[in-house]
Amino acid sequence: MIGSLRGRIASKTPPQLTVEVAGVGYELEAPMDSNLYHLTAEERRERGIVSLPETLGEAIDEFSRSELMRRAFGDHIFDAYVKLKRAEWDDYRVQLTQWEVDRYLSVL
Repeated sequence: MIGSLRGRIASKTPPQLTVEVAGVGYELEAPMDSNLYHLTAEERRERGIVSLPETLGEAIDEFSRSELMRRAFGDHIFDAYVKLKRAEWDDYRVQLTQWEVDRYLSVL
């Protein structure tokens, strides 16, 4: 097993969640008291809330910077996986979809 999850609830303190993955511990903050989807982009920035990657390319970039994932996968597998996913993204992003054909080629 490469991870564990522990919770602590004590009176008069916010709930605390500790996650350990591959020997690295992370303290997670208490749940939000408001709906994330009702916040403006500025309010999310002020609270330090970042968005998830919007594309596979952005996700690969984030993954490739993760020391946690490097430790979990091992250097050899990690580097091969990132290389494979970059190639997959390159193949995907040059595909012409039916939506693009319908939208743009009908103009011709």
